[in-house]
Amino acid sequence: MSTLFDTLWDGSGDDAMVRALRGGADPEARDADGETPLYRAAVENRPGAVRLLLAAGADPGRASGADGGDLPLCGAACGGHTEVVRALLAAGAEPDQEEGYGFTALAWAVRLGHTEAARALLAAGADPDRAGPDGLAPLTAAARRGSPSLVRALLALGARVLAALPGYGAGAVPVLRRLAAEAAATGDREPAASVAVALGRCGDGAAVPELLALAAHPDAEVRREAAAALAGIVPPGDAVAIERITALSRDPDPRVRDWATLALAELPDDTPAVREALAARLADPDPETTAEAARGLALRQDPRAIDPLARLLADSDPEGPARETALAALPYVTDPRVRTRLEWTTPRCR
Repeated sequence: MSTLFDTLWDGSGDDAMVRALRGGADPEARDADGETPLYRAAVENRPGAVRLLLAAGADPGRASGADGGDLPLCGAACGGHTEVVRALLAAGAEPDQEEGYGFTALAWAVRLGHTEAARALLAAGADPDRAGPDGLAPLTAAARRGSPSLVRALLALGARVLAALPGYGAGAVPVLRRLAAEAAATGDREPAASVAVALGRCGDGAAVPELLALAAHPDAEVRREAAAALAGIVPPGDAVAIERITALSRDPDPRVRDWATLALAELPDDTPAVREALAARLADPDPETTAEAARGLALRQDPRAIDPLARLLADSDPEGPARETALAALPYVTDPRVRTRLEWTTPRCR
């Protein structure tokens, strides 16, 4: 066996490694199982030995093992050996290089819960959205594991696919709720917007309090995503939610008003407060917001929906979303003569 492996196995330290290399030991040698000294040093968390081997010419991207399926970077990431990960990356290891079975170092770090190793890989350019062999993107895997620190690290580097991939489960909702609570206090767009998107995909009413907090965020994108996420998940009788969504429906940003009005329309409550909040948006300068308000009133058989629906069907873009929303409201118009008249309304502009 090579004296390099002797120094790694017997714990004789880096000085013995230096002597072996000076004595002519090959840094790319393999043992009887096909393992390289660099891979063994990475797995054993020997950053000094790793640097010595790299300085002596060991290839940081050379696969190890009998079938050539093991990479030093992946071995270090599996153990959460962040200093070794950084040394290998500094020597030129590719952060997204795959080893056997399609795993990358980031995939291992995320699935085994090693946040600092994941941060080092992300800082070196590892793809935050690259799916592992199980089909899960890093962010999805981190949330399913229940690791807020990993989710936070991935969101900070632009990962925005949580809850959009197969295999995403409701078990991640508690993590997202904690992150949403933290993000609401920072004032930063990210990760607040991404967390709101993810909670919206989950559709879990347990997250309503956190989404209401995000609805007061200073950034319009966050408010818009929070409003969209609230649509259809608010339980009956939630007076706080009704008040906050009503306030959102008056937002200066038209897209926030549009989504907030949709959330108002989808509330299970039919109260004077909800109806008046919807009626207040019938004169909105944004036709999509007006259409959502009219649809919400039609759902509640409120006659104030009729004239705005007629105007939208006649005057809005024939191919636009406002007219589409108005058409979707017609089945809720209970007077058959009025409904027929609206159904036969043709757009003035074609």
